Amino acid sequence: MGNVIAWTAAAGLLLGLALPALGCGGDGAGPTGPRTGSIAGQVRNQDTGAPIGEARIETAPLTEAVLTDDQGRFTIGGVQPGSYTVMASKEGFAAAARAAVVLSGATATVDLSLSPAGNGTVIEVEVLNFSYQPATVNARVGDTIRWIQRDQVPHTVTTSNPAPTQPGGFDQTLDAPGDHATVQMTRAGTIAYFCRPHPFMTGSIVVAP
Repeated sequence: MGNVIAWTAAAGLLLGLALPALGCGGDGAGPTGPRTGSIAGQVRNQDTGAPIGEARIETAPLTEAVLTDDQGRFTIGGVQPGSYTVMASKEGFAAAARAAVVLSGATATVDLSLSPAGNGTVIEVEVLNFSYQPATVNARVGDTIRWIQRDQVPHTVTTSNPAPTQPGGFDQTLDAPGDHATVQMTRAGTIAYFCRPHPFMTGSIVVAP
């Protein structure tokens, strides 16, 4: 009888050790594992405001490429946290791109507007929290930069190199949230700009031929 009791106790101990070990398996996506986020938004016609269906949505770095639905909406799931450029394109429209930051377990909202057919890509820069986001963009001759005001105080996009009055220079004001300024890139080079009321706000555009 003593041997039976000892064997039963030993078996119970081994089983108690094995069960927690089994619970430690999995793909690392538990409470302490990394969590992905998502990118969602809507694509509209810049001229009419109408949603654009079947627009192709891609990101850099590369994630899943998707198409918008009939309401111009899209969602990309399973995105690793980090910074991305979200691009929308459709035949008959100039492509558009915007920056997005994906946080763990959160959805980054990215709404884009496509202009009817023309040359070049529309690259959007948000004016938010007293900064240009992104601060530096890469473009090509023929592309258009669109700044969108998100702050509650007026800002400007004013070139320091070249000067506003020189070829390629500009000076535009963004007063209220939702205001936007657009400039088409006409020559290669690096353009530096700032906000006149808040000189610490700076940005640059690197334009390739």
